[in-house]
Amino acid sequence: MTTPNQTMPPSAGAISTCQPPSLFHGGYLLLDPGAFRATEELTPLHGRVCVPTNWSGDLTGLPMLIDLRQCGERQVQWLESIVGEEYEAQQLEPLSRPRICAHLKAPVPVDALASHLANQMLVLPIDKTRNRSGQGALWRFFDPRVFANLCWLLNPDQLAVLLAPVSTWAFPWFGNWFAIDMAANGGSTLDEIPQERIAGFTPIEIDLWARAQRIALVNQVLARLALPRDLSWAQRAAQAMRIEPDLAAMLTPEDYDRLAQRHAMITEPLPPADTSNTRTLGT
Repeated sequence: MTTPNQTMPPSAGAISTCQPPSLFHGGYLLLDPGAFRATEELTPLHGRVCVPTNWSGDLTGLPMLIDLRQCGERQVQWLESIVGEEYEAQQLEPLSRPRICAHLKAPVPVDALASHLANQMLVLPIDKTRNRSGQGALWRFFDPRVFANLCWLLNPDQLAVLLAPVSTWAFPWFGNWFAIDMAANGGSTLDEIPQERIAGFTPIEIDLWARAQRIALVNQVLARLALPRDLSWAQRAAQAMRIEPDLAAMLTPEDYDRLAQRHAMITEPLPPADTSNTRTLGT
């Protein structure tokens, strides 16, 4: 088994532990409307749903971007109360579906940011010859349970394409908040990033897509390990990097149990994997 100092995520130097964001300082808040009890709660915020270009499906599963500068004091207080509630709840249930996905800083208008994030959600697997290798999918990469792992799964150039105009992306993961500084990670502007599209989809290499589909299982195993809550992102990500290759042939919950036992002598059964962050599209 690989030792921790042999498995250092490439973006480790750009990601730091931080406090839950203070929303009165502005920026953008990325929400998951489907995680709220009633979407009517969000109507007064006048948020911008991130809808991909030429999207003809319903809005289920799509995130909402809130420009905090356009919110009133009471609205910001309400949003901050949700951040606080979720911070406490995730101490006990770290893999519960979050309402607050991220706090972003970006030097672009809300429409430009929402449009970029929306179009990154439509992905099409391709093979090494750049030919289509599967169906298009709606990829909820913005979910922090996914995003936290993409920060080690993707290399800095791939992250730069995914996030483009974002300068700082702060996200919760396993009861802590972390922030990636895209300037320290070699970030770029929208104009500097080539936006390759195939029939309206962002291409993604099939091998990378297959690995991304194991992220939910990586989280399930991490949740069963007796890891200290105050681990840095790099420490937890290094553990995830060691787990992920072993999941390629996993088929049953019993397999995941055995993997967890092998990594940290945990014997309790794993809960079912959450597969809600991708949806196959007819293309």
